[in-house]
Amino acid sequence: MTVLEMLKEMLAKEIEEHGPESAVAKDLARQIAEPDDGDDHIHVVMIKGDRPEIVRRRQLENAAQNDAEAQFEFGVMYDTGEGAPQSHTEAAKWYRKAAEQGWAKAQHNLGHLYENGEGVPQDCAEAVKWYRMAADQGVTRSQYNLGFMYDYGEGIAQDFTEALKWYRKAADGGHADAKNKLGVMCARGQGVPRDYTEAFRLFRESADQGNARAYESLGAGYRKGEGVPQDYVQAYKWYSLAVSEFAASESMSVERATTRLNTVAAKMTEAQIVEAQRLAREWKPGMP
Repeated sequence: MTVLEMLKEMLAKEIEEHGPESAVAKDLARQIAEPDDGDDHIHVVMIKGDRPEIVRRRQLENAAQNDAEAQFEFGVMYDTGEGAPQSHTEAAKWYRKAAEQGWAKAQHNLGHLYENGEGVPQDCAEAVKWYRMAADQGVTRSQYNLGFMYDYGEGIAQDFTEALKWYRKAADGGHADAKNKLGVMCARGQGVPRDYTEAFRLFRESADQGNARAYESLGAGYRKGEGVPQDYVQAYKWYSLAVSEFAASESMSVERATTRLNTVAAKMTEAQIVEAQRLAREWKPGMP
């Protein structure tokens, strides 16, 4: 696809979504009509909300000439809607071009689109394929996602040994969720002998990175006395932190942590609850 063809395609989509009088449409129409002066001046201006997002003409040229990095950046623009009208279909197209040239981040993002059915038909097996390519290049998010797919048997046969392997690679790269998942597998004895002490250590590492799921895991450890002596004050503290730190979109996680918090509270004195609330308020990563 030539630069001119790409500009015309963008103009058609802009007119369809916002009409021919939009600032973006007028700017694109002007650039299509202007001859290319061959320099690297800013030519294309896309607008998202009140903030203009700038795309260089040279970036368009690079993408058209199979520059994998430029193609990946175009995919990100369409994926996020920052710099171009949001379109997961377009994002998938550009990610694929870069991914087929071995661009690891594009491989990861394409896998994510396949896993979630955004811009492409949902296909977990295809997601596994692209995650594996990126994971083999050291992308920690892909290593975690591949571990997750093996853990739950999504797009591939369930295999706890493989899940453990990929979670460990991601954890070694600093991925907080991977550390928590490793802890869960240690606590359950999945792919590894059951080891509550090691599980607790991993939960704590993850928690020190601000991971709400690890807060909940620590709450469970203290509530059940697994890996540490049973301690309802500490259990309350960690469940309380989990409830406050889970994202609003994670309503099921919030509800689960709240239920467990209330279960622990029912076994505590008022003084213990006050102390646990104080500990939760004062806690910062790295503190006991």
